[in-house]
Amino acid sequence: MTAAQESALKSFLESLVGVRWFARCGEPDQAALVAHDLVAAWDDWNPEMMAVWSPQTHDLEQVAVRELGERALDSIFATVSKAVDAPLWEAADQYFERRPADSDVAETATDLGLSPDWLDSAKRDLCWAAVEAVLARPGFFSDLLEYYRAGRWPCAWEGGDRSQRVVLL
Repeated sequence: MTAAQESALKSFLESLVGVRWFARCGEPDQAALVAHDLVAAWDDWNPEMMAVWSPQTHDLEQVAVRELGERALDSIFATVSKAVDAPLWEAADQYFERRPADSDVAETATDLGLSPDWLDSAKRDLCWAAVEAVLARPGFFSDLLEYYRAGRWPCAWEGGDRSQRVVLL
C-alpha cells in the first residue's frame, strides 16, 4: 500500500474508537424493521442479506484486487479484524446481558452459538468499509457504518432491495 493508503487505513481505524457497538440492538426504530433477536436477524433475513451483500462484496473485491493487490487486501482485513475483535466480543456480551429476563434459555443459547458468525459478519462489513476508505471510494460498506455507529447491526433490507427499509438488530 502507498503511504496515503496506509494513512487512510489508520484514519479509518481511529474513526472507530468510541463506537458503541451493538448498544441499541433490539431497540425499536421507526425507520427500520427490527429483528426480535439475533436468531431472527440471522435466520429469517439471510436470503435478503445475501441478495444485497453478495454483489456489493463481489464488485468491491474485484476493484480492490486490481488496485491494491491480494497482499494489501489481506493486510487490511487482518489489521481491521485485529483492531475490532475485542470490542465486538465485549459488545456482544453486553447485548446478551441486556436481553429481557424472560428470554427463553434455549433461545439465548442459540443466540450465543451464533456469536462467532455474527461477529465475523460485522468484521467483514468493517473490513470492506476500510477497503473503501483506502481506495477513497465510499460506497455500500461505508454506508453501513452509519448503522454500526448508531449501535445497530444492519442485517438486510426488506425484499433484498436497498430502496426498501433496512432490517436491523
